[in-house]
Amino acid sequence: MITDMKHITITIYFALSIGILSYIGVDSLSLTTEALLFLLLQYFYGTATIVAANPSKVVQMCPDCDLMTPQHYLHCQECKKCMPADTTHYHILGTCTDKMRYGKYIFMVRLIAYSNIVLYTVVATLMYPWMVVFVLPHVLILKSTYPVAKEDIYVRVS
Repeated sequence: MITDMKHITITIYFALSIGILSYIGVDSLSLTTEALLFLLLQYFYGTATIVAANPSKVVQMCPDCDLMTPQHYLHCQECKKCMPADTTHYHILGTCTDKMRYGKYIFMVRLIAYSNIVLYTVVATLMYPWMVVFVLPHVLILKSTYPVAKEDIYVRVS
């Protein structure tokens, strides 16, 4: 299903998209822009998956994983590890993170999808009409970033 799209799927598709654009001979400015946006997406994914260390000396025993964790950490059933209480599990990332980091990541996915839709439409109009078939996957990726219901996008850590 489209709502189960993961970061690795999005990464592979965007990398293939850059390869296709390079193969058909799109100008270097467009390719450079796409490559930089792709690198920014990977950076935001990396920052979203980093968990800050808690310097608290107060610890508690997690009943699910039987490990000592800092206070205010909860066990995530999806990640199978203890995470800070203010994080949420996002299926598209496959990990728990805060809303700000998730928002930056989703912004980049949407920006790349929108720019690729425009770029492929222009290429299909001016050079290769068959390139219009590459617009639909970008629309589907874009659609997957807009949840139908809140339960589709995240699971609260508890």
